[in-house]
Amino acid sequence: ALASAMGAAILERPRRDPDRSPPPLTLTEHLKAIESLYGGQSVRQVQPRRLPLVSSMPVGQVQRSPLAFTARTRSDQPVWPVETPRSSGLLCRGWAPDAGGVESHTQGLARALLAAGLRVEVLCTDRDPTRPAYTWGEWVVGGVRVRRMNLPGASPTNLESLDSDAQADARVREWLAQTQPDLVHIHHLSGFGFGALAEIERSGLGAIVSLHDYWTLCPRGQMFSANSESCTRVDPGVCSDCIAQTWPEMSPAPEEVSQRLERARQALGSARLLIVPSRAAADVLQGAGFGGLEFTCVPNGIDGDELAREVTRLRAGRPTGQRLGVIGAVQPSTRVLALAQARSHAHAPGPVLAGPGPLP
Repeated sequence: ALASAMGAAILERPRRDPDRSPPPLTLTEHLKAIESLYGGQSVRQVQPRRLPLVSSMPVGQVQRSPLAFTARTRSDQPVWPVETPRSSGLLCRGWAPDAGGVESHTQGLARALLAAGLRVEVLCTDRDPTRPAYTWGEWVVGGVRVRRMNLPGASPTNLESLDSDAQADARVREWLAQTQPDLVHIHHLSGFGFGALAEIERSGLGAIVSLHDYWTLCPRGQMFSANSESCTRVDPGVCSDCIAQTWPEMSPAPEEVSQRLERARQALGSARLLIVPSRAAADVLQGAGFGGLEFTCVPNGIDGDELAREVTRLRAGRPTGQRLGVIGAVQPSTRVLALAQARSHAHAPGPVLAGPGPLP
């Protein structure tokens, strides 16, 4: 039934409910939206600040810019006394050449920030079996300095180890001291844990968190059970069984699930801004366990021009006809397979699926 409904929708003119689903933003529009969250200051008018790496500088001695303004929430109350942002630190799961929806978004955002005159520093996770755990390599990718912290290869043995890691905390602390960003925009905490937010707060910086999925609520990340069922809330008893199915080496008690939810709530509560890509995502987060937190909707930006050029290049010499591309992970919770079935119901020729990782 879902495939039939989606197939019919493919043939219809797209419609949006303006009260529920803001239209996607371009990167430029996204940047403007983020600027407004930073306090209405235009980052395009600010020159980048170039700082040397000082590996031994304590976090408390980080030098700050003399140009100050105060970012405000919707209640118009000051949330943190930072300077006009001249450098942005991005904390995320992966970077080029890693593929994925969040990876594409953060790399596009970094390009836009560079074009606006900001220095951009990235700390992301990596899985390289040839390097020891928690060591990092450093690359410059498109003008962005990227550090990849290598994750341990061993599977987690308990629920707390998924979100609490003292060695990862130390790496975040070192990165902050060496790169000295004016603010940190977190795009995922997986691999770093909730302690990253505490380290940012301890350094005197403001943290902005974009919640691209539900990992803070659900260790599986999608509020989608091991039995391929959609979840609407955190039920400690149900969640403990689902986690044990996903990670057989773990058998958390319901109390441990409740404790993780509280750790997540406390960590996110220290962030200056919580950004979600849609109001529907905010509804899920608030309804499932984060009812006391405030979320700001900023739809993800898409670098459509560059994507269009690459699609044009790939189409050269191929037979004409419809081809649907999906950017992001191909997994049950994203309903990509249902979309492929919908194309079949709509008699659209040749659905082709490709994504980072194996198809489910």
